[in-house]
Amino acid sequence: MKMKYYIPDYYKQFKCIADKCGDTCCKDWEIVIDTDTENLYKSVSGTLGEKLKDNIITDNDGDRIFLLNKSRECPFLDKDRLCSIQKELGENALCKTCREYPKLTLDFTEFTEYMLSFACPEAVRIIMKSENYSVCDIEPVSNKDNGYSNDMMNFLISARKYTAQIFMSSLPFEQKLREALAYTEYVQELLYNDNFDTALLCDIEFTLPKETQVDRGFVFDLFSTLDIMDEDFHRDIENARIYRIKLSKEVEKEFCRQALYYINRYYLNAIDSEDVISCVKSIWCAFVIESSLVGYYNAENDFDRRVLITEKYSREIEHSFENTEMLEKAFYTLPDFSTVNLINTLSATEF
Repeated sequence: MKMKYYIPDYYKQFKCIADKCGDTCCKDWEIVIDTDTENLYKSVSGTLGEKLKDNIITDNDGDRIFLLNKSRECPFLDKDRLCSIQKELGENALCKTCREYPKLTLDFTEFTEYMLSFACPEAVRIIMKSENYSVCDIEPVSNKDNGYSNDMMNFLISARKYTAQIFMSSLPFEQKLREALAYTEYVQELLYNDNFDTALLCDIEFTLPKETQVDRGFVFDLFSTLDIMDEDFHRDIENARIYRIKLSKEVEKEFCRQALYYINRYYLNAIDSEDVISCVKSIWCAFVIESSLVGYYNAENDFDRRVLITEKYSREIEHSFENTEMLEKAFYTLPDFSTVNLINTLSATEF
């Protein structure tokens, strides 16, 4: 059966803006170098060749990586904030990690989805400005060699679509998130019972918990224990805990697009993990922390600052295996992170 590829329009718009970027992807992260690229680097002579030999090491996982300098930057990031490898050898000489970032490929055997990561400011900017940003409309799968249950995947594809529709309604964002949490808890129960009947996914009516305005401080307590590389960002999250702002229409749209981003990127991973609720609980975490930071930074009218908030959160939380593992553990073990309690932290009306 022919592989299907789903490439959204915004994906094709991305182009690295290099030194004009509000942040750099060449800092803090240990960049893994693929074997083919390392072999190419071994053939480079002169000053650059010597620098390459001196700055590639093996990490604790056995991967070959660039050795970060004292500023925790890639040693090949020059004074103009440009890559000296690309300047001297061309884009094709970049390692696979650098060449593909921030483009993501989600391979589900019968179909592949392409998207951009929020860990890049320009990718955030493109998605937040995309009027037609939504979840890809995936055709049902049928290949017997997919390596997973087609019934389960088709169930997840449908559930993802209905979850996304909640965030595309006209309700205030917090009401949308209340409904999405309740709906996804229902989907999670169906998954636990191996019930993949897609007819059970539509026209669901919920009796949501009565609004009690539970304090959100528990999530800030948890975030204080996470491994966040940027000490200033870690401190700012703690300082932001007292802020809760009324969202403008523009900021509401941005949080809706962020919710769709998480649903696009993570929902179908449940084909392996059988876990859909963590996706929506992650949306809740991102919303609470980032909206508080918007208030703390007084960024309600500063789009560029909001872009950097989303990018920094993605780099420090979403792209950290250790931090996402701690969050997912909390989702299942701490009463504060129960679905009902998270719903009760959200406003049932505009405030």
